[in-house]
Amino acid sequence: DNAAALLPTVRSRCVELCGRSLAEETADEDMLVRIDAYLQAAAMCDLPALLKLLSAWEKLDTDGMRALIRTLRSRLTESLCLRASDHGLTRERLAALHALAARAEEYLRSNVGTKHVLGLLSAKTIEL
Repeated sequence: DNAAALLPTVRSRCVELCGRSLAEETADEDMLVRIDAYLQAAAMCDLPALLKLLSAWEKLDTDGMRALIRTLRSRLTESLCLRASDHGLTRERLAALHALAARAEEYLRSNVGTKHVLGLLSAKTIEL
């Protein structure tokens, strides 16, 4: 709870993840199902399933995509902190997906179109 209470040598070996708990999110059940499906496809490196899933996300408007990516980051944070399922992903892969979701969120804040963000997710999720 308090990083300052750790010894500097311990703190230097830590990675700080900032994120809200899923309990704080306004995610509906459909959004969580979408995110779980995405994480399953990422874990299996199942490109056809991933492309099918992400093509369905094209119907979301910018606000819906922002909410989805924000909730994805929260779910990944929960998994990295061992409070949620890791879906069979390694810690390194979870961290890489978390960084990818942060990048997607930044692009959305910069008014990059949702289809471009989905293209980024499509290309980079399997690469990681």
